[in-house]
Amino acid sequence: MCFLIASPEGKIPKQKYLKRAEIDNSDGWGIAYKNTDKNSITIHKGINPGGWRKYLYATKGQPYILHFRFATSGDIDTKNCHPFVCNGIGVLAHNGIINIKLTDPSKSDTWHFTKELENDVRKNKLDISDKETIKFLEMYVGSSNKISIMQYNGNIIILNQQAGHWKKGIWYSKNPTHLGYISTKVSYKDYYSDYVFDDYEIEKAHMPLWDKPVNIYGSYKKCTICNLEFRTNDLFKIGMDYYCIGCYEDMFELNNKLNKELA
Repeated sequence: MCFLIASPEGKIPKQKYLKRAEIDNSDGWGIAYKNTDKNSITIHKGINPGGWRKYLYATKGQPYILHFRFATSGDIDTKNCHPFVCNGIGVLAHNGIINIKLTDPSKSDTWHFTKELENDVRKNKLDISDKETIKFLEMYVGSSNKISIMQYNGNIIILNQQAGHWKKGIWYSKNPTHLGYISTKVSYKDYYSDYVFDDYEIEKAHMPLWDKPVNIYGSYKKCTICNLEFRTNDLFKIGMDYYCIGCYEDMFELNNKLNKELA
């Protein structure tokens, strides 16, 4: 159900988070960032893999919202890619499924919510940055829905912020170190065919063998540290233990830190 990133300070996430987010949410992407010279926002959208990269690095430290779509309603096309323009507010992107009447089946639930919010802002003159308004909207969409709104001045408001994760100044709608958690949308072969871990090397023994039949469901095992369940081929095996990407990365960084202290 999509993956949403909000960066108030224009910080760039690690490549492995971005790559994995796109693989698991491959129905389109969109990015919106504040222009440097005025109170306005630029939006780029597409359904071409990797098309967002050049725009992400063009943000030049400005606040931005980046969204990868996993379609649950509406057509798979650029028009349904987030963020959406929300007149009177700025732009809006969403992770989750909003219980809302879909008057146009070709459009997503987020598109319908955006139009409804526009009408409320116009009729009731809502101040989107007001705490009571934020509280009301969070109750309306439900705690499982996470929405990031960027105003024209670059200010970012996150509905149900506590349901996401902050990591080094960047907010993620899901824990970026646990992306791929029980996801069966893509096969192992597709999942790893163009995936690169840029912070450490992986022994070939830990990678799937492509000459064997590919099972998109496969078996599952729990990470020894966080105890979450993942596809076996998404885990790193060390001895008799299995580790997810996030815990493996933490161990790697801790090991490097200890080696430096002992040197």
